[in-house]
Amino acid sequence: MTERYDAIIIGSGPAGSQAAAELGRRNWKVAIIEEDGFGGTCPLRGCNPKKIMAAVTEFVTKNAQLQGAGLVSDTRIDWKELIQYKRKFIEPVPKAKEKSLRQQGVETIHGKASFVNDKTIRVAGRELMSEKILIATGAKPAKLPIDGLEHLATSDDFLELETLPKRLIFIGGGYISFEFAHIAARSGADVTILQRGDRVLEGFEHDFVDILVKESEKIGIRVECGQSAKRVEKVDGGYKVITETGDTEAEWEGDLVIAAAGRSPNIDELNLEDAKVKYDKSGIIVNPFMQSTTNPYVYSAGDVASTGAPQLTPIAGYDASVVIENWIRGNERKTVYQDIPSVVFTYPALGEVGMSVAEAKEKGSRVKINEYDLSNWFSYKIVNDQAARAKVIINRATGEILGAHIISGEADQLINMFALCIQLKIKAEDIRKVIYAFPSPGSDMQSLTAE
Repeated sequence: MTERYDAIIIGSGPAGSQAAAELGRRNWKVAIIEEDGFGGTCPLRGCNPKKIMAAVTEFVTKNAQLQGAGLVSDTRIDWKELIQYKRKFIEPVPKAKEKSLRQQGVETIHGKASFVNDKTIRVAGRELMSEKILIATGAKPAKLPIDGLEHLATSDDFLELETLPKRLIFIGGGYISFEFAHIAARSGADVTILQRGDRVLEGFEHDFVDILVKESEKIGIRVECGQSAKRVEKVDGGYKVITETGDTEAEWEGDLVIAAAGRSPNIDELNLEDAKVKYDKSGIIVNPFMQSTTNPYVYSAGDVASTGAPQLTPIAGYDASVVIENWIRGNERKTVYQDIPSVVFTYPALGEVGMSVAEAKEKGSRVKINEYDLSNWFSYKIVNDQAARAKVIINRATGEILGAHIISGEADQLINMFALCIQLKIKAEDIRKVIYAFPSPGSDMQSLTAE
């Protein structure tokens, strides 16, 4: 017998859980389906566990920066304790999330969902039907098109390592590789990052990426660009990665090789063809209302939606809010992705929001680019943050902040302040009128926005 619901949600990550909870509070009959632990990638296998481990391991560098300033003890990482510390935060999440959803009137179902037709889902021996279905299954580590794929570990595997291998190789030069490489290197591993292209962390300000690479090398990370991975082989004592640069091959040996060259939409087992849901390599193809372009009953949100937006937790929540509003009021609200802050959570952190420096230079005299070496500013000099830099882009005519690019130990916090200014169109002169707590990195906003 087919069971009818006001809404069915597949996936319990930030997008799915937010939508389910909101609709449950409105007394909709809602079912949410999860094949893994409730909570999704970010709290279980992504942002949160990574941030916990980074928050601990970055103290190795902070300690080293302050040797001779009155701090005399050395810092080292006990990997097993670090993993246990991380698990204290992560392991309670699935039960707590499921309990919270149930308390808000949502039926939680464990199992793999697959479509029977355009508005019917099969899961755990049941058939559920709704004219409002949200696919929010997120993304998973992408499979690299290389020989020896079975020898590769994933970022998920890294977060569960009981012991840290001595030699680690990351394939891919994006933020996942850099964040995990910093954690591993500060924990005592020899780390190599292999990047196919000529640059790592494409999309971030090149000058600051170069600084981050140098800071990474200082803690023992080897960054190799122009190395296209062709195959992985099992050898005595570990693994070997064979790369190509033009006609030349190179070999890299490690105890563990981690594929970190992006993520792909988690849609393989949904049977989307029977649901007449069109998709591409980036996920479910949707219109600006987050509705499938080929099945009006299906919407999508978060990393599994093919929107071109960054794969970030706040985007998933934003998408969900758009879907909820359109389900309640009819398709009225469209997604608008602009001025979204991004941060590489290394130490120093690398952050950006808004207009790029390259775009600013194309506009010529219409914009002003403030460039600062922050290493001698009080907030950074007292902690010996020698890498600290900032570039702030301002509209000469209006005084509006158009973009900001920061590398420093405080970049993640400062970039949020700039995101606030850009998204609310706060002018530089208004930023300078604020009375800030001093001394603090935030109080530097007055100087960073000088016209």
